[in-house]
Amino acid sequence: MRKLQLLLPMLLLAFFSFAQQKIITGRVLNKTNNEPLQGVTVQNKNKTVLTDSAGRFSINAAPGETIQFSYAGMSTTKLKVSQSSELNLTMEEGNDLNQVIVTGYKSEKKIDLTGAVSIVQLRNIKNSPVSSPMLALQGQVPGLYIQADGSPTGSNGGTPPTVIIRGVNNLKNIGATNSPLYVIDAVPTTRYEDFANLNTNSISSIQVLKDASASSIYGSRAANGVIIVTTKNGSNNGKTHIQLNSNLSWQTNKPWQEPVLSSNDRGVALWRAAVNDKSDPNNNSTREIYQYDWNNDYSNPVLNKVLINPFVGGDTSEPVGNTNWQDALYKTAMITNTDVSIAGGNDKSGFLVDMGYYNNNGLIQYTYFQRYNVRINSHTSAFNDKFRFGENLQFSRTSQRNTSTDAGGAPPQDLALTLAPTIPVYKRMVNMRDRLDPDILTETIR
Repeated sequence: MRKLQLLLPMLLLAFFSFAQQKIITGRVLNKTNNEPLQGVTVQNKNKTVLTDSAGRFSINAAPGETIQFSYAGMSTTKLKVSQSSELNLTMEEGNDLNQVIVTGYKSEKKIDLTGAVSIVQLRNIKNSPVSSPMLALQGQVPGLYIQADGSPTGSNGGTPPTVIIRGVNNLKNIGATNSPLYVIDAVPTTRYEDFANLNTNSISSIQVLKDASASSIYGSRAANGVIIVTTKNGSNNGKTHIQLNSNLSWQTNKPWQEPVLSSNDRGVALWRAAVNDKSDPNNNSTREIYQYDWNNDYSNPVLNKVLINPFVGGDTSEPVGNTNWQDALYKTAMITNTDVSIAGGNDKSGFLVDMGYYNNNGLIQYTYFQRYNVRINSHTSAFNDKFRFGENLQFSRTSQRNTSTDAGGAPPQDLALTLAPTIPVYKRMVNMRDRLDPDILTETIR
């Protein structure tokens, strides 16, 4: 009986809601030419329909409910259903199609573009904790591939990162000719550093030209694609604006560290390998480090204890360690990025002063990267805007300490996984009195 009492109100509520709905019909037209739009998506929370060739639609909806109209190239519109059963609408062209795109010696609307051009959404990269806008583009532009080495600059002080715009199958992207052309405020360059040293907050727009039509503008230099960068250039409302942006982030490799053996576990593994080979584990190449207390029965081996030499190579200044070289190599890196900009101007002239500071104290011990930026842009016009002149200045200073390899050329990241844990991070210092004792000094040398 109780279940029936609960079920009846629910059924009545559903019936009442359904009874409130009615068939809404209407027509969607293009506001520019007053022609019907076919294929407009008309949807509410329960149903989605499309307009026919005459721009007409029919959908069930209740009074007060919101219906959304969306169509490629048009601004999405939302309307509330009134008591009337007729709902007509004129849609306007979307603002994104009127967006002005810089493609070379000219600017044109997005709707008029015929080539492959990608527009970077700056809001997605301006707060990215990377040292350069180039690295921030990774994942933001379809087809753009950046191969970096994980260092703050992406190149560890060596050759610039590999940047491929027109696909990995492009023959021009093989070898040292893979650099795209960078056009920064109408100044072309192929130097990766010229773009990498820009402050992201001082950039107004970034466009990436990916097809062969870019070569008709910039020649053979554009064979690998073009990245066009325009920096900010003041304001035109007659007011001066001061803006401060600052963010702080931390970086750690702890979640991605590989599990490694301790000194004792490594000894157990070496003992097991020797026993499996039917060789004496106490008389092989590791005998200077490990000795084993075991039952000497190869058919049923039992290890009682691993005996580790207290000194590496018998050197009393180098006591044996139990080192996790990943913990010794990596540290938590703090990344600071601060930017201050001052912009002002009117309809005839404007200026921008942008100052930035970036600091990454390095994920690997004793490494760091610092950059100071100052950008000054100004312009003015005369003779009724017939004569316009200005200047764009960029000052940048970077300081960094990169990782180095060992004598054999192995990178420290690989050594952190392969070095023996018995090697200590530091040697034990011999005090000055012992250094002056000839017997101790001779024994230490021996």
